[in-house]
Amino acid sequence: MDEKELNAIFCVLPVAPNPYPEYPSGYGITFNGNPGSENCDRKLVEDKGWNIFVNPEDLINR
Repeated sequence: MDEKELNAIFCVLPVAPNPYPEYPSGYGITFNGNPGSENCDRKLVEDKGWNIFVNPEDLINR
């Protein structure tokens, strides 16, 4: 996906709920390998409380 397509997805992501104090936030996204991953607006994701994982395995091993 190019940066415009990624940004469109980021815009419709819901805001991640506040985690309970005893649980870390489990909301994460990875989009590496897409042509637009270098130029997309990551702030759209971060401002909604999502974690950006560079390596897909980080989502599994978290």
